[in-house]
Amino acid sequence: MDDKQLNKLSMFIKTADFLDDNSGDLAGVTQIAGIKTAIDSGIEGIVDADGDADSDTSGFTIQKTEERTTVEQLSIKVSRAMAAYGLSINNPGLVKLADYVPSELESKRDNDLYVKAKKTLGPCRPGEGIAQQL
Repeated sequence: MDDKQLNKLSMFIKTADFLDDNSGDLAGVTQIAGIKTAIDSGIEGIVDADGDADSDTSGFTIQKTEERTTVEQLSIKVSRAMAAYGLSINNPGLVKLADYVPSELESKRDNDLYVKAKKTLGPCRPGEGIAQQL
C-alpha cells in the first residue's frame, strides 16, 4: 500500500477504536451500530486484500520454470525424432517444419512456446499437429 492508502486505513482503524472506546456513550444512537459494522468489514477487507497482494509467489515461479523446461525438453526430443523420420523418408519439408533448435524455444514467450509445442506434440483438433500428419 502507498502512503495515501495507509493513511486511509489508519483513519478507519482510529474511527473504529473511537467507536469501541465510547460505545457506552453512543449506545443511544442506533445508526452507529450499522456504521461500525461497515467500518469493521471495510478494515477486514483492506487487510485481506493487502495480504493477498503481498503474498509470496516464488513457489509458483519455480513450478512454472520447471514445467517450461519440461515442455522445452519434450519439444526438442519429439522434433528431433520427427526430423530424423523426415530425413529417412526423404521429406525435406517435414524436416524444416519439425527441427527446432533449443535456443529457438528458450527465447519464445510462454504462450508462443505452448502453441509451438501443441502444434508439434499433439493436435488441437483431430488431424492437426505435425506428429499427427505422419
